[in-house]
Amino acid sequence: MGLEQYIVALVTFVNNLVIPFLLGMAFLLFVINVFRFFIIGGSNTDSQEKARALALYGVGAFVLIIIFWGIINILTSSLGLMRLGETTARCFDYDPNCDVSVSVQTNGGANVATDFNSNDTTDTTLTDDIVVSTGNASPPSNSQLPGRSSNITPLDTPAMDVGTLEYSTFTATENTIKPEAADFIRQDAPDLFGRHTGQIVDDLFADLPLETRDNERFSDADRVQASQRLVLVGEIENDKAVMYQAQLEDYYAETIPGYEQGTMAPTLNTITKNIPNNVQAEMSVTNRLIEDELITYYSSVGQGLNQQQIAQNVSTDLQTISTGSTQERFAALENLYDQNILRDPDNVIYDRFAEDLNVENIYSGTRPDF
Repeated sequence: MGLEQYIVALVTFVNNLVIPFLLGMAFLLFVINVFRFFIIGGSNTDSQEKARALALYGVGAFVLIIIFWGIINILTSSLGLMRLGETTARCFDYDPNCDVSVSVQTNGGANVATDFNSNDTTDTTLTDDIVVSTGNASPPSNSQLPGRSSNITPLDTPAMDVGTLEYSTFTATENTIKPEAADFIRQDAPDLFGRHTGQIVDDLFADLPLETRDNERFSDADRVQASQRLVLVGEIENDKAVMYQAQLEDYYAETIPGYEQGTMAPTLNTITKNIPNNVQAEMSVTNRLIEDELITYYSSVGQGLNQQQIAQNVSTDLQTISTGSTQERFAALENLYDQNILRDPDNVIYDRFAEDLNVENIYSGTRPDF
């Protein structure tokens, strides 16, 4: 152990053991003499004076110890002594024999374990106190690259510097998309999707509307697909989404041996998705409301229609609003309103039906128009 390590060990010993011990003793001295002053020696003037003096000495000891502690820390910080124990171990380039689980010592003595073999794509943004930084993010995991050709070997252990420029460019473009995504979610999404807005945002727009990334839930492929949905709703220009996708593929090409530009394009361009069961259940409520209104209408103004005829008319009308394109179905609904068959003065059913059609459109990868 060299002189520097002895100094670090001594400073650590004083800070962590000696100073707290002295503070504890001073506090104990203070408490004992306060007890003597107010309780035991309450009727004895001499005892009171002695206990009072000792209690004051205890307070003075507190002050002196704290001042001494502060001076020691100022000196060690100014002279850089506390940085002598830091390590800067890191793995350069891809080395199968390199221990990529790095323990990084911080100024406070804590260790931060960084496992570069993890599939987590979390951005590792370390504070100024930590010496080693892993960069913006690790390369995409295997699950982010479905449909890769068999001759592509994933780079499970990333090089520290490879792809840094490409990924920085990708995230820079992402930062210009985020404010536009947030504006859409705040202003336009509630009008388009209504009661479904929360589910739509969470399911289809990844973390683009958020100020910070949520790498535990969303991959870069999710973000690129979300950017294309922002094109669908008219929030960003198509050229920006195309550039965003190309920058991610540039990053893949730099970090994955054998990767060919365009390999991920089919996946990144696939923005259709199945409607979640809970959303479908909520949409079925709209159909039941329409059915109830139709039954009420044909039962009240049917001029002697029997139950079978009423059921037949209701079934026919439900069929017209359930088949065909979303445009045709919306036109069929408006026709029922025009004929005064659907009596919905507050337009509750009308609004719900429009929201449901917009949901169908966005999940199918088409523009929500209603």
